[in-house]
Amino acid sequence: MVLGLMFLATALMFMLFMYNQGQLTRHRVQLENAADATVYSQAKLAARNQNFVAYTNRAMVANEVSIGQVNALMSWSARYRDMNRFITGYAPYNSTIGPIPVTFSMILSGITAPYVAMGTGINAATKPVSIHWPTIVSYFNSGVGVFQGLFTLSTLVAQFEVNQDVLKGNQLESDNADIYAPFISYYFLLQNTLMTYSGDHFDAAPFVNALEQGLGVANTGDTSAGDQVRAYFPGESMISLNSPAVTGGPAAADSLKAYQYYSAIVNKNKDPFTNDRHWGFELTVPDMIPPFRMQYGIMSVTIDLALQIGFVLASDGGSTYGANGGLESARDIKKLGWSAIDVTSFGLDLLAGLYIEARIDFGFFSETFVLLNESSLFDARIGFPLGGGASQTVSKVQFAKKIMTDWSRLNEPNGQYGGNPRDAENNGAFEQIHFQTLMVGQTAGGNIFGPPTSVNTNYGGPPAFISLGESFRESRRSFEYTVALAIDLNDIETSDNADTFDIGNSSETPADSWLEGNEMSIGYTRFDLDTCARAEEASGVGSYQQSVWGSERPMTTISSAEVYFSNPMKPYAKGSEEPASLFSPFWDARLIEPSLIPTLVASGQIPYQELFGPGIPNEAIGATRWLLRKMGEQLVDRAIDTAVAEVKSPFQSMVRRQLDAAGNVALRNNDRVVGALANGLTQFVGSAGGANCAG
Repeated sequence: MVLGLMFLATALMFMLFMYNQGQLTRHRVQLENAADATVYSQAKLAARNQNFVAYTNRAMVANEVSIGQVNALMSWSARYRDMNRFITGYAPYNSTIGPIPVTFSMILSGITAPYVAMGTGINAATKPVSIHWPTIVSYFNSGVGVFQGLFTLSTLVAQFEVNQDVLKGNQLESDNADIYAPFISYYFLLQNTLMTYSGDHFDAAPFVNALEQGLGVANTGDTSAGDQVRAYFPGESMISLNSPAVTGGPAAADSLKAYQYYSAIVNKNKDPFTNDRHWGFELTVPDMIPPFRMQYGIMSVTIDLALQIGFVLASDGGSTYGANGGLESARDIKKLGWSAIDVTSFGLDLLAGLYIEARIDFGFFSETFVLLNESSLFDARIGFPLGGGASQTVSKVQFAKKIMTDWSRLNEPNGQYGGNPRDAENNGAFEQIHFQTLMVGQTAGGNIFGPPTSVNTNYGGPPAFISLGESFRESRRSFEYTVALAIDLNDIETSDNADTFDIGNSSETPADSWLEGNEMSIGYTRFDLDTCARAEEASGVGSYQQSVWGSERPMTTISSAEVYFSNPMKPYAKGSEEPASLFSPFWDARLIEPSLIPTLVASGQIPYQELFGPGIPNEAIGATRWLLRKMGEQLVDRAIDTAVAEVKSPFQSMVRRQLDAAGNVALRNNDRVVGALANGLTQFVGSAGGANCAG
């Protein structure tokens, strides 16, 4: 009986131990699952937003290219329409052919008459489209820019909502909500949002020294704590809302880089007709000068003077998206627009070369020496004008190119206006053979290179759009998303409910001093079940923990995730990866191990106020309201103001009413989320913890 009682007691103790451990493990695993699911959902929403931005940015580029197509068609047709002006404006054409009372211009006018008729018809049909299409596209792109901001704000709203939705789906019991999101969890989301959209305002310098010296966290593995802080706070915004109206201040440099990138992508995606319009043929007369040979005994010298004459007819043109004078400062962004030029010339291609060879012949032995082999001793293309046309689409006349030298320099091969490096006969509109044509276009019958002849000012200017920070294009990763969840240990039913986590609080190590001297030896892993929680410590760290975790005895965890760029398609070029950007919709999300900074903030070694200052509300509802209103002002109001500024009178008031209505819907959703958050936090946390978490 004694042995039986001892066995029963042992079995009972074992059963209680198994029950306690099972309860703790069950809640811990569910807590981890909830945290992982929540932070992954937040990152997934961010990835979806970045893919939406990528699709809409691509739509803006496609729309921009369509303006270039119309602009190119106007230049191309104007070149044929105005051939007579070029022919009659070139003085040598007006001389008669010997005794016959017929001028060269009469003959050329007759030959080019079909082309003039074709160009006149196409230009007349295209002109109404060229006038109104840039306006339509500009307004549409401006609206897309506004909706990028609205969708981004909606994503922030959804990220707050997903905290509650995922928690509801991961509770162990539907009628008893044990897992809750304390204030620190909302702070982490707030921190990520601020760094994502305003990261250039946060510098790592103020607390690098605090980590390395004051907190005694000098090194963590191969990377110092200071380096990890600088990596966490790179001092750059990941996502920026760019506007042509931003011409000064700290955001001007980033905005300039964004529009340089934008214009480069627009030019990269031009269709072949817009990019390079070339046709022509050349008839070459064979070299009729035979080689000359001189014999001096055993030595002979051969001299070959090659003279090649070609009759050339060449037509070249191209279009580019850029700013007059270059995109050198933020003030040049407003100058962005389309310019196109087309020229047709005929003439001669003269090429002279010289070859000298010496040969020594001993009968049984001979040797040849090449003394000179110059294949391009003289190379010139002499051209005569047939036609030229140009077209510009800009927002204001002062942004247009005025004279020929504003466009390009003469004899520039393969420049912005046509040309192909792989084709020696295609060097673009400013090559040598078109020199006379360009000069006639500048002087005779009006200037085709500037206003008012070739300038259309019905373009609203470049759109506002969201872009990716430069360092993030290289890293291909976002800032770290972190979620903190907890369960009050008093809510976990165990046989020793009051002392579940008090193992560290023995008489030898009382709660108020158990951490002292043991900072490096006490580990906190994500699956520790029976380690004394920091919140139980009767010190400043313990008070901080109780405040941000909303409980005196919490079971806590943090989980992290990130958004990353990865194109699953074929390699970008020669095995290299495609650069990350917000013009390519290949963003996805993944879980990662929490890094140093979130761990230190969650554990109280770095109070959150040290990172962003005391101005941030210290309770979840206030912080949420503060963030969403701040982002609404930054993402929505600025985008609406920029879009309306690009609209010409009298349509501004109508456009503002529509965009303001859409913006008000998004802002009302903000207030709805804050209200739902208040109710949810009160329900989850309860009275004691809820006072800290829900405020």
